[in-house]
Amino acid sequence: MTLRLALSTRTLEPELAGTLDGIGVYTQALRQHLPSQGVSVQGYTFVKAHEAPLLQNSLAIPGSYRAHLIGTLTGLPPRWSPPADVVHFTDHRVVRTRLPTVATVHDAIPLRFPQWVPGRLRPLRNWLLKRTIATADRFIAVSHFAVQELVADFGLPEDRVSVVPNGIDDAWLTEPPADAAQRRAACGIPALPYWLTIGTFQPRKNFDRVLAAYEQLPVADRDATALVIVGRAGWHCDDTVATIQRMQQAGRHVVWVRNLHDRTTLRAIYAGAQALVVPTRY
Repeated sequence: MTLRLALSTRTLEPELAGTLDGIGVYTQALRQHLPSQGVSVQGYTFVKAHEAPLLQNSLAIPGSYRAHLIGTLTGLPPRWSPPADVVHFTDHRVVRTRLPTVATVHDAIPLRFPQWVPGRLRPLRNWLLKRTIATADRFIAVSHFAVQELVADFGLPEDRVSVVPNGIDDAWLTEPPADAAQRRAACGIPALPYWLTIGTFQPRKNFDRVLAAYEQLPVADRDATALVIVGRAGWHCDDTVATIQRMQQAGRHVVWVRNLHDRTTLRAIYAGAQALVVPTRY
């Protein structure tokens, strides 16, 4: 018997499609690969009325997220019951349903380090986050370390948390594309050895430290090596962008590849790097 899954796809639809962050990649992979495991997947997302025509293979959840949130806080019965056996939420927008519900909680960064997260009224938003996530029936953590965070910071019962590590798409285990060098050149990457760092520009990613380290290299080494940063501008990153621009104007081999949508090109960039630099603070 096929399991029918209603999957939240807010990180894919509609305006975020093409600029996927980590949770977007996670959601996309579930939607792509679960059918091969005997699961029927239908995407659902909260959208405004004018966004509905832009949806890509997803359906709109009836009612706004705010309306569902108010219902949760006031104890009203759940409003949403999609034609499915289970609902899986992959980001923080968890709402009560009339069906069994699973929520993947990737980390507790908003609660532990609110200064790294955008948005106003952060204490209120964090309180709401804890309240709404706790309404799920089961929880997925992506590491054993994360389990302790979810228990300590979200107050989730440990016996309802399962560890399901993130996987690796088969494409990453194959040889890089034959035109890898051309793809890198099209992104502005020079024919030099280079270091690579990847992620949305935000304080937690700590890209300023990487730029400072590159600037402090001996001149001969710096001139012979490039620094490639792949990621879109996120939040609290104006100084980082300004630093990159200043270094480029000074002739440094600093390349910023923004809004990269093609995974084959991303594989080509990974494959050509001498080292992957992961400076994230947490």
